[in-house]
Amino acid sequence: MQELETVKSNDTTDVYSEVLKMFVGTDNLRPNIKQPFFNEDYVIATDAMVLICFKKELLKNVDFTPAENPPNALSIIPEDNIEPIVFETTALREAIKSLKEKTGKTYNIEESECPDCHGINFVTYKFKDSFGNQHLYDLECPVCEDGEGFFKIKNIETGETIEKSFRELLRFNETYFEVDKFESIVKAAELLSINQIVLTSRKYELSKHKFTLGECTVCIAPVRPLKEDIIENINPESE
Repeated sequence: MQELETVKSNDTTDVYSEVLKMFVGTDNLRPNIKQPFFNEDYVIATDAMVLICFKKELLKNVDFTPAENPPNALSIIPEDNIEPIVFETTALREAIKSLKEKTGKTYNIEESECPDCHGINFVTYKFKDSFGNQHLYDLECPVCEDGEGFFKIKNIETGETIEKSFRELLRFNETYFEVDKFESIVKAAELLSINQIVLTSRKYELSKHKFTLGECTVCIAPVRPLKEDIIENINPESE
């Protein structure tokens, strides 16, 4: 079992602890990533899509209980394999703002009652066994969240309602990142007062991309774009 560790400091503000909280997982089926954890001399937080790692000595206090059997996250962090590509933090923030504005001009999003559970969050499953007996089971609705997570999404230009939800993506060359995940990196840089986020490793479009921001290393998994997605380009400093 990993022991709680404390690093004494006169500064009561522990920004690195706040940064970790932005990257932890929320999946109850993966409890070993719902808190930050230690690998060797590093502290790591991840939700399985984006990961942040830095020397544990940067923490002033450890206000979490790390998992007893944490994943070996250090083993998946790739080596630097490209010339550094620099992105300005402020430019990335502007790209995120532009993306959200583009979404507002493309789709009209209205919260609606789920057509399957009618807002009660449960649906009835029927099963007939080999003896002809019928069984009814009320289970959580697989379509919405808590009966209130259903949205009607209409394309403003065409007036058509789209069947599937969409994602907001940031594009670098032919690589796409979910904005909610990538924004965590930008927020971390802003919290740490870091002006530049540097890409140091990428093998191909869908491979893990490694960035550095100050003392922190971040890895993020790209995604494949879909027709309904809203996309905004991000450009390096030199472009």
